[in-house]
Amino acid sequence: MTVQIKNPVRQHGVSQTHSLKEYLDNVDTTITSDDCPKFISCSAPICPLDPKSIGNPYINGERICFYMSEYSKPHSDIHSQGYIGMVLGGKQYKVIASAYPVIEYLYSAIKYRLKISSATPSRIKGVK
Repeated sequence: MTVQIKNPVRQHGVSQTHSLKEYLDNVDTTITSDDCPKFISCSAPICPLDPKSIGNPYINGERICFYMSEYSKPHSDIHSQGYIGMVLGGKQYKVIASAYPVIEYLYSAIKYRLKISSATPSRIKGVK
């Protein structure tokens, strides 16, 4: 099944059309603590690294993925210097980049929270 997002998404200066299939093509089917340092303690019900969580219900007010929150920030250090990629790895960064517009499209409450998060400073040490 392909869910095509009708309106192109403009994220970090790049306009693209994303689909759920593209996202699923970029992600492994299992997630382990090796994939994400916050895996053990994370309680976000929607995980960009776990395709099984996409489509699950999200209740407004539940936690959101820390790295999705950081990805939403327009700070050039996060993207140009690859802080998220250094912490998670390049493959996981690509998965988050492809999951971001899909999750925003499917979950308006998460989209709203990510918009608020984008206006706040990064919580990654060393990022301005």
